[in-house]
Formats: sequence, C-alpha cells, structure tokens
Amino acid sequence: MRTSSSRIQFPIHHRSNPQIHPDSAKSTGPPAPGRKYAVIDSSSPRGGICISRDPRSYSAPDTAEPINVYYQNVGGVNSCLVDYLLATSCSCYEFIALTETWLNDRTLSSQIIGPDYVVFRCDRSPLNSKKSTGGGVLLAVKSRFTAQLIEDSSWNDLELLWARIDLGDRKLYLCVVYVPPDRSTDLVVAESFSHCLSKISSICSPEDDILVIGDFNMPGLKWCPSHGAFLFPDPMRSYFSAPSNIFLDSLRTATLRQINSFENENGRTLDLCFINEGFRNPTIDLAPAPLVKVVSHHPALVVSIDVTDINAPVEETASFYQDFKNVDYEAISLVLDSIEWENELDLSNPNAAAATFSNILNYIIDRHVPKRSLPSNPRAPWVTNQLRQLKTAKNRALRYFSKHKSLCTKEEYRKLNTAYKKSSRRCYQNYLHRLQRNFKTNPRSFWKYVKNQRKEFGLPSKMFLKDHTANTDSEICNLFAEKFSSVFSTGSISSEQLDTAVRNISPLDSSLSRISFDDAAILKATAKLKNSSSTGPDGIPAIFLKRFMPHLLTPIRHIFRASLDFAIFPSLWKEAYMFPVHKKGDKKDIDNYRGISALCSIAKLFELIAPALFSHGNIAPWTRTASKRPTRQHRHENIGRSDSETAKQQRTKLSVALTDHTGEGPRTE
Repeated sequence: MRTSSSRIQFPIHHRSNPQIHPDSAKSTGPPAPGRKYAVIDSSSPRGGICISRDPRSYSAPDTAEPINVYYQNVGGVNSCLVDYLLATSCSCYEFIALTETWLNDRTLSSQIIGPDYVVFRCDRSPLNSKKSTGGGVLLAVKSRFTAQLIEDSSWNDLELLWARIDLGDRKLYLCVVYVPPDRSTDLVVAESFSHCLSKISSICSPEDDILVIGDFNMPGLKWCPSHGAFLFPDPMRSYFSAPSNIFLDSLRTATLRQINSFENENGRTLDLCFINEGFRNPTIDLAPAPLVKVVSHHPALVVSIDVTDINAPVEETASFYQDFKNVDYEAISLVLDSIEWENELDLSNPNAAAATFSNILNYIIDRHVPKRSLPSNPRAPWVTNQLRQLKTAKNRALRYFSKHKSLCTKEEYRKLNTAYKKSSRRCYQNYLHRLQRNFKTNPRSFWKYVKNQRKEFGLPSKMFLKDHTANTDSEICNLFAEKFSSVFSTGSISSEQLDTAVRNISPLDSSLSRISFDDAAILKATAKLKNSSSTGPDGIPAIFLKRFMPHLLTPIRHIFRASLDFAIFPSLWKEAYMFPVHKKGDKKDIDNYRGISALCSIAKLFELIAPALFSHGNIAPWTRTASKRPTRQHRHENIGRSDSETAKQQRTKLSVALTDHTGEGPRTE
C-alpha cells in the first residue's frame, strides 16, 4: 500500500486464517450456543469447508463440581412436551438420559429439550421393534461438551445409543438402552448387546470411562452387594435364562459392574447402571425430584462423576461480537473523510485496490465499533429476571445436594424446584399470550414463530455422500466440500471460445469507458441492501455500508471504474462463505443439502448497480457523460429491438468486462 507520512497508516492484514461464521446466512445477531459452525479455511486442499461447534460454548467443566447424569424411564413425553422444554431449559444436569420416550420423527428434539443441549435420539422403528409405537431412548449433552454419536449397523436392532463425550484428560463412553419386556428373553437382543459391548471395549482406551444405563426389564435378577461395593445377581434368589446369561457374560467380559441398588415399589430393579472397574469415584442416588413427572416402577436416578482431576482445555476464541447498531458515527465519519483514497488505492490493479479498501475498513471497524460480550446462556424469550434468580437458586441447591446429601438439602431443592416450575409455567403462558396478541397486528410474526418451532439446528453426527461415510466433523466437512465443488465447472475458457464471444464486439472503450457511476445511483443501490450485521469474506457488513456510504462514495466509485477499465472482477469479491441447508429427505444424506453463499457486501452492491448500466441494451441515461440523451423515438426503437444485435453486443460487452480470464477455476469457498 502506498502511504505518506502525513496520513493515517493502515496495516495490511492477510486473511489466511480460518474465519468462523454461523450456520445461517441470514443471521444478523450473535449465534446461539450449541449450534455447529462452518469454518472456512482457504489453506485446505479440499475447499476449506469444515463444521465445528460454537467456539465460545465449550469450556472446561468446573473442576470443583461433579458431573451429574440424570436418568429416568419417562413413560412417554408426548403428553408433556412443554413441561420437558421448560425443565431442561433451566436444568443444571450435564447429561440427561431418558428411556421409553415414545417419540418419532414428527417431534423435533428442539420441542423437548432446551437450547443448551445437543440431543441424540434412537426412536422406535421397524429395525428395532415389531411395534410401531412406544420405546425409544434419548441422550441430551450440555453443549459445552464435545460429544459424538457412535453408530454401527450390527446393533441397529436394539433401542440404544452410544455417545463418546470428551472430558478433557479422558473420554466417557455413555450408553442409554431400553429393552422392551417382550424382547428381554430374546436371544438376538442379548447377542447384539454382547457384540456392541465388545465393539466399544475394543475402541476405548484404558483410561476412558464406560457408563451403561437403562431399562433392561429383567425383574428375575436380584442384586446383592459385594465386597468391592459393586452388585452381582444373587444366585439363590435370581432367575437366569439363556439371554440373561449371555447378557451377564458380556458384562463380565467388558469388566462392567452394576451399581444401582434402588428398588421400585414392587421390590424390583428394572433400571440398571453399569460402569467399568477403572471408573473414577462414581456415586448413584435417587434424584431429589423428577425432571417433570413421577413414573411408577421407575425412580429417577442421578449418577455423579468425580471430575476433580480433569484439566480440560478451554477454547481461546473470544466470546464477543461487534455491535454495528451502536457505533460512534461522528468518529468513524471523521476518519473516513480524512483518508486520501486516490493515494491509498492502487487503481491500476483492481484486485489490490479491493483488498486495500477492505483492509482499511476492517481496521476502522476493529477500533471504532464497540464489542459486546456474548451471553454464555442466552435467555429464553419467556424468562424474566425473577425467574432467572429462581433458576440460579435452584441450581445452586442441586449442586449443594450433590455434595452433601441429606433430607434437609433434598427438601430445600424440592421447594425451590416447585417454585421454579410454577413460575416458569406462568411466564411461558404470558409469553404465548403476548405472541397471540401480536399476531393480529403483525401476521408475519406468526409464521416466524412457526418456523422457529419447526427449526432444528446442527448436523447429524454421522453423514454420507454416495458410498462415503463420515463420522467426525472434519470428515463431514470434506464431504460437503466434495458435494459443493462438484456443482461447479472447473474448465477454463479456450482461446477459440473467447475469440468467438468477442468477434462482433467493438473495443470496450467505445462504450464502457463512457460509463460513470453516479453517486445518487450508488446510494439508491445501497438502500436496497439488507440491514444485516453478518459479514462475508471481506469482513464488511451491509449495515456498515448503509450507514457510512456518503463517506465511501469516492473509493467505491474508483474501484468500480477500475474494474470496468481493466475487465477484472476483484478476486476478493468472488469469494463467499457457503452454508449447507437441508432441503428434504434424510438429514444424513449430503445430497439432500443445498448450499447458500454469503457474498461480500461490496460485490452485492456492484451487482445491484450493473444491470442499470445496460438496461434494454443501452447505457443508462445517468451513466452517460459525453453523449446526448436519446430522444423518445430512439428509446422506443431500442426497446422494440431488445433482442437485436445491438442489445446482444451490449450484454456480451458486460460479460466480457466482468470476466477475469486468468484460467483459475471456481473454488468451493
């Protein structure tokens, strides 16, 4: 960049580092925790698309607090979806495992579990049951933990799911399983479960933990304590069948031990909990209160995992966003007006001029646009300050109960939990009433509400493209890069094709050189941009251009002029962030996704202005500098000849002027 000692020095920042952007091209505010993000890395040989979790949402678990796993056979959740949504929106349980959910694909996970969780489900299907309803398991993991679903076709006939959860220095393999009463004596179920344990045991490391919890429906087994604090089936009081023997043998082979000694009202233990021998100081107890409702024969359980020795890494990405709606207008205006753009921009090189312009604006944005901290737990729309205070007190009481279990601490938690449920339900009803009143005056808000209710963020943990399957975030990104890059043509234009395209075209300077970008036209096109604070690869949001365009007319006019003079569309404006959006069908199939590109705001502005330059095959009146305004008769003749040779030539001139014939094919960014 050319600078002088009397002017402001603007450093050049090369944009080679990965840029993280939310998974919605239309997002204008801070992203929600728990969602996945598209990370664009220009250095990647596969096109640079990858999927990552929200960088600000992961943090190390508090080393002074245990991790609590809530488990319950809920006996169906469809009759109380709102209750579970409200309960999980304020829950401080790190993991929530539910069995017999009775869910199907018509119910979204976002309708049941709050936004602070990543949800995995295995609903009942023809693969795992002869019945069409009932059954099903669900696992919700706090979004600050990195969790991955483990899938294998060999246990598709079981209603279970395995998740690998990163705890920092070790991993937790957590399994939630439901065995229906009619299949508890099925040899196929026992053998599939045995194979599943063997598979997990072969992939986990010695320092990892294994936790298997669920409803096994084996009332014939009576569990007795051993000297090692584990439980084993009493050979004198238990009834052993062939499937139960296979089941117990597979547990012994995997060195798993049962720890749940709590019986239901019939003196039976249907819900079992198994851990490996190397598990670090787990404790199991009855939950002080059920998440939503009491279910007969299935008391709610809480498993506490000691994490005092965990030293999990914390992401260093700053958790803030730039507040473009509250900028210092006067300060930025003074800085922009003080810049001598003719000296700063190298107008003989449109690529360099566009990059310099972008770097200068990013420098100004970084220093003059206020930064706001992102809330670690965004407030739900129905939450009030009083409800937040109740939530804090309730969660504090639960943590205290986890450390000091007694009737007093249990009763204190129950009292706060009951008060919170009543207050939460009342606030939620008031929120719905406000929405309904707003629907009458603003019908669009109704469809916005419906869309939000039906929306489910994130991507499946396992996806496939044709014959290729991906289980990790990086592998999924590579498949998306392969999918999106396949829709672009990478062939270069031959010299014969180029000669044919420009054979009947007069020199560019006979018409394009006469084009001038009128300030009023630029301002009019800028007004059509959306008030969006999201950015493209150039880092400049549309809302910034809309507010400060009167101070940016000179550099934009010069860059647009240089682009036409040299027939080069700047390389920076060709880049875009691409986001996968599900169309229909199986969410695991990458072929069922389409890409949405987030373009540079300056490129959008140029596209809004360019059509007016060649309307009806002529240079628009406001772009002429030396020619006379056409008469009405001439304008009518030209309109009638919109498909004539003149119009074709003018359209071809525009295409040639905006084409960068460098031989470089499109990129998947």
